[in-house]
Amino acid sequence: MSANRDEWRANLADLAREGRLTCEWNVLKASLRAGVVDSVSQYVKKSKGKQEQRKQKAIGPSKVEALEEHMKEFEERILQKIEEFEDGPPFTVQRICELLLNPLELYPKFEHFELALERQLNVTSTVCYRSQNGHGTSTEKHSHGTPQAFAGYFHQAKET
Repeated sequence: MSANRDEWRANLADLAREGRLTCEWNVLKASLRAGVVDSVSQYVKKSKGKQEQRKQKAIGPSKVEALEEHMKEFEERILQKIEEFEDGPPFTVQRICELLLNPLELYPKFEHFELALERQLNVTSTVCYRSQNGHGTSTEKHSHGTPQAFAGYFHQAKET
C-alpha cells in the first residue's frame, strides 16, 4: 500500500503533534515507509548538490557516491526494521514521525539523522491498540516473555 505525499505526511504530522494513534498500524506503517524513502531522497538530493560543487572545484565525487550508496543501504535497513514491528508501532513512534517530517531541519548532516532514526527503531516496546478512542497503550516484552503495560508516552484522554 503506498500513500501519496499529502496523506502520509498528514498521518505522521497528526501523530507527531498530538501523540495519539489515529489510524491503523498498517496505514501508519505505510506512512512511515514513505517518510523514510522521502527523507533519504532529501539527503541524496543534498549530496548531489555537493557533488556538483566538488566537480566545479575539481575534487573527485567518489566520497559523495559512496555516501549515496550508504544512504540507500540505510534506507533498506530502516524499512526492514519497520517491517519487524508486526503488532504495532514502536513506542518511540511520535519521535520517529517528527524526524521524518523535517529531517534536514533537525539534522543537516545525514550521519546525525541516521543515528537518531536508528536509535528510535532499536526498541522492542510497541504501542498496542486497546481502546476505540484512538489512544494506545505501550507494551514491553521482557526477556521471559511476560508483557508489562505502562502508560505515559501517549496523551491520556481528557476528562470533560
